[in-house]
Amino acid sequence: MASALSRKVMDWKIAGWSEDKKAQMSIVHRTRPLTAISHNKFIILTKPDGGMSVWTGSTNLTAGAIFGHSNVGHILTEPQLCKKYVAYWEMLAQDPDKKDLAKFNEDLSPLPKESGWAELVLFSPRLRWADALSFVAQLILKARQSVAFTAAFGISREISPALLAAGSEGAGAPVPTYLLLESQGNWQASRDAVQALQRKSNVRVAFGTHMEVPPSKPQTGAWIPETLTGLNEHVRYVHTKVLLIDMFSDEPIVVSGSGNFSRASMESNDENVVVVRGNKNLAAAYSVEFFRIFEHMRFRNDVQGIGKKSEPEPAGDPQEDSVMCRCGQAVAERTVKKSGPNVGRRFRCCANPQRLSCGFFAWVQSEEAKEEVSEEEPWPRCCYSADTFATLERRLFQDLLTAASPEPGRREEAALDSQESCDSFVSADDGMLELWDLCGVSESPAESTVKQDQPAGPNLAEIRDAANEMLSVNARVKGGSKRLRAMRDHLVTCVRSLPDDLLREPLLERLHEMSSKLSSRSQESWQPQLREVVEMLS
Repeated sequence: MASALSRKVMDWKIAGWSEDKKAQMSIVHRTRPLTAISHNKFIILTKPDGGMSVWTGSTNLTAGAIFGHSNVGHILTEPQLCKKYVAYWEMLAQDPDKKDLAKFNEDLSPLPKESGWAELVLFSPRLRWADALSFVAQLILKARQSVAFTAAFGISREISPALLAAGSEGAGAPVPTYLLLESQGNWQASRDAVQALQRKSNVRVAFGTHMEVPPSKPQTGAWIPETLTGLNEHVRYVHTKVLLIDMFSDEPIVVSGSGNFSRASMESNDENVVVVRGNKNLAAAYSVEFFRIFEHMRFRNDVQGIGKKSEPEPAGDPQEDSVMCRCGQAVAERTVKKSGPNVGRRFRCCANPQRLSCGFFAWVQSEEAKEEVSEEEPWPRCCYSADTFATLERRLFQDLLTAASPEPGRREEAALDSQESCDSFVSADDGMLELWDLCGVSESPAESTVKQDQPAGPNLAEIRDAANEMLSVNARVKGGSKRLRAMRDHLVTCVRSLPDDLLREPLLERLHEMSSKLSSRSQESWQPQLREVVEMLS
């Protein structure tokens, strides 16, 4: 058997190896900078014929990483990406200073300038670290169906605003967001962000834990206590660094690597992050692993009463100031002074001047509303109520079923092929219809009996007239900006009420692009997108 040449780059700032062991290993010492971590975990396999592959991910080459906390391994075979890893390794082998390495990484792994990318890698440290985190945040904001996120050390202030507004620039509304966390984090900003996320109806959070104490209620029985391996001290459960966007769609995005989606991971540490778009098989594999651990932890959270949704804080609670806008800073709280139906009502908004505002706005919940306790509706009615996670999740999977349906020309053929196998079984849809009837839910999975009496949504002509009316509003006059925002919200709501046809998504895309520029005082910056909406509706 032929021998293989093995060369290693290892963090040498912590003298944890004996002198004998150092002499036996062919290791390149990574000693600079002293304030950062050599956090990479990747292996490059080079073959005599020139072929290459890379194994990367979150897994350290330790017993704790393999048998202790959760991790992922990702294999790359794309030649250009593998060559970039070789160049990165060779630069690390020179033990460069942070500034030299950051400049090298910006040139080697630039952010995509066009939208047609399919697979890329980001190496750290970087000179423009904020741009890299902004790229990740934009992926979350532009989600159209779902977001799944893992964090081993809390949620950074650069990413938490995007998670709070996940889907706002893609679906135009909150999307189901799943967070798998080791803990709330060991700093206050992370704990505040996690608690704010727990209060959102579109977010589900699972914390790492195990069965330590059986439930106190005797009628539930006693769960067998679980024990950990004892191999990990700092991160005991969730060490994976994964972000999944629209994981069940035709254009899923998978982000995986060694980086923790934080400033340190992009600015200081040696890191590598892979971003893949459009690979449905890869997204399916990551999704299965994510939800395997997510449901495992969430069940234990429920049994032990961990991770319950935070109650709204009472008025004047200092934690209310921890709410952050999309700029990543604390919001300003103000009171409506203009006479009208909302006079005296408190609201939160971006603290920046109007020309620099991110557009964040939210009413402060009144004391009367805080005291109201709404009872949870029984299943499946809860899946059809507004503003519940079950509703969002039902819509997500309904879209999946619609996308997976056979083409019109092939439906009869598919039905004939499956007729024999289905004759002896009661249709699952028929059984659900009977259950819906018993619960007072309509036969249409998109409607409930509560919604049957509502008037039909606006037609295209009404939406076009509303857009034309908005074009005539002068933002420079008193009250113009407020009227524009109200009309924008009305337009987005009307377009979202349209059937899922080929026109709805392009209209929403134009409106979201217009909304991002609406804070500017120059009407020329946002009116072109609105005119495109009018032309599409004509």
